[in-house]
Amino acid sequence: MRINYLLLNESVAVSQISELKIIEKLADFFDICTEIIQYEDEDIFYSLEIYDQIFNGLDFAAWLYSPKEETTEKQLLRNYLEKEFINDNKQYNELYNSVSSEKVGGMSLLKCPTNLTENIAHIDSLDACLQIRKQVLVRSSNTNDFVKGISKTFPNLFLSENVFKSIKHFNPITKHANELIKHLSALNDYGVECYSIYKQSGHKPALKVLKSKNKDFECSPEGDAGIVTKFLSFEFVDVNGEVRKVKCSPHTKLYQPNSNDRIYFEWNDKRVNGRPLILIGHIGNHPY
Repeated sequence: MRINYLLLNESVAVSQISELKIIEKLADFFDICTEIIQYEDEDIFYSLEIYDQIFNGLDFAAWLYSPKEETTEKQLLRNYLEKEFINDNKQYNELYNSVSSEKVGGMSLLKCPTNLTENIAHIDSLDACLQIRKQVLVRSSNTNDFVKGISKTFPNLFLSENVFKSIKHFNPITKHANELIKHLSALNDYGVECYSIYKQSGHKPALKVLKSKNKDFECSPEGDAGIVTKFLSFEFVDVNGEVRKVKCSPHTKLYQPNSNDRIYFEWNDKRVNGRPLILIGHIGNHPY
């Protein structure tokens, strides 16, 4: 699931900005950079024209490389530009001026540009990174790419290896992507809140709250313990490489209340060391 980002030239063209405000802006920018560069299929492009932008009365390059006012923030920004980002004027211009419907992330350094083209999604927060990933994920035509994209789009979810196999039931994946993303979003966004209810009162009350948070959303636990043990136990790998088998009784039902298309999950509750709170064991048709 490839995503390209641009460090927007106009985002550094600031006539006057205080040093304190610069530090605040750069701290947010560095958080976003850290989120993006951890993934091999996400790249940040910039153009050499960024160095010519007028910044506090100087060329941006003059400010950035001035030895008189050296700061840790400047050092880190130079490191990103020289070692992590991709300097490619041609690619920058092609992406910036593209009329394609394919989304491009537009990153701001010091100010938010206006009048961006429709294909450029403004990236000014970690949440904005997740939103553009969701927009790209819904267009994914490859099932394996879709599954790989889930983890970085929904940071509170962790998948079993079984999902790569079970999700092939949805063919083509593009036909079902919107419905899948609706359910995955609900689990990611509200599952953490419902965890405290699960800890205190169990599955049914927690799932009742989860359902109340989402319109046209059906979820319930599997009532037969024997079925759960036999058909709904899935393997998850913890941060140490150890395989943990977890019973995933709760499930959401896609499209309609009596649907056989389902997502089976469980709250981690320290079952799988070092992994996110929501474990997804199965995405596909009824497993038994």
